[in-house]
Amino acid sequence: LVTFFIGFIISIYILIDKENLSRQAKKIITAFFSKKVTNEVVKIVKLANSTFSSFLTGQCLDAFLTGFEFFVILSIIRMPYALILGVLFGVTALIPYIGAFITLVIGAVLVAVSNPINALWYTIAFFLLQQFDDNFTYPKIVGGSVGLPALWALVAVLIGGSIFGFIGMIVSIPLASIIYSLLKDYVNEKIKDKE
Repeated sequence: LVTFFIGFIISIYILIDKENLSRQAKKIITAFFSKKVTNEVVKIVKLANSTFSSFLTGQCLDAFLTGFEFFVILSIIRMPYALILGVLFGVTALIPYIGAFITLVIGAVLVAVSNPINALWYTIAFFLLQQFDDNFTYPKIVGGSVGLPALWALVAVLIGGSIFGFIGMIVSIPLASIIYSLLKDYVNEKIKDKE
């Protein structure tokens, strides 16, 4: 908790002074490396910044869309608390794995209070939407927002999650997008040189 609080305070200071820190970092790189290396580092840092920004935007869009879809599905099957559960699903969708579990447990308990059979229908609807989002919507929206094809976004999440666990799932798509963009530029330069 202390580490989280200190990290939060430091991140606020970094955001307040980001232009100055950026200028200082560029000066240090320029002092120690050649102009070509400096330009490549600046290019990669700018790409990483835009990729992570797009990734966060895509995450929020996917969470909103999934929450809305859940609200619609629960409304169609006449579940109580459809709006509250749709909003909960959208908010917790920003938290990989744990968020889904929170929504499932809280929703099942809320719905079971009115009718225990509804909890079964709720759970089925939840898992169907979760599978649809994990395999189709998420890779398409989040992968598309960072310029990564849906197939590679899905592969990145699977590999990142299996190797690095929870953190790997969070950062795998933006990192894969950066690697994809750099590799694409490199391949295009090589083809251009051959011509």
